[in-house]
Amino acid sequence: MSPKLKHLFLEDSSQIDTIIDAAKNQKHFFQMMDADELSSETQIIVAMDHVERNNGNSRVKKKENLLLMFIAGTTQISRAISTLGLKDATRRIIAVYESEAEMTSFLYNFPCLKESKARFIPLDNRELDHEVF
Repeated sequence: MSPKLKHLFLEDSSQIDTIIDAAKNQKHFFQMMDADELSSETQIIVAMDHVERNNGNSRVKKKENLLLMFIAGTTQISRAISTLGLKDATRRIIAVYESEAEMTSFLYNFPCLKESKARFIPLDNRELDHEVF
C-alpha cells in the first residue's frame, strides 16, 4: 500500500477525543499523527515500507500501531502514542490513510478539521540532492 497523506488543521481541540475514537474505528488503514512531532514525509513513507514488509510477523497486529512504533523508534505502543498521538495542544495533523472515501467521510463528519494546502512537514526529493539552495 502506498500511503496517502493529508495535512489537516484542527480548529477546535474540544473534539479531540471524539476524533481519536472515530479514527480508531475506520475499516481501512487510517492513522492520525501530530505533525509537530514529525520531521519529514519521507519518515512516514519509510516507516510504511517497514510496516508492509513486516507482513504480520510482529506481535503488534494493528498496522496503525506498528507505523507509530516505527516512526517513534520504540518497541512500546504506549510510548509511540504519547510521542506521536493527538493531544489537546495538537493543531497540525498528518493523516495517513488508505481509502479516499473514508477520508472524505471523516472530514465531512468533523468540520473542525480543515485540509491544508500548505505542507506542515517537508517532502524530501532525492532528485534535488545535488542542488545547493
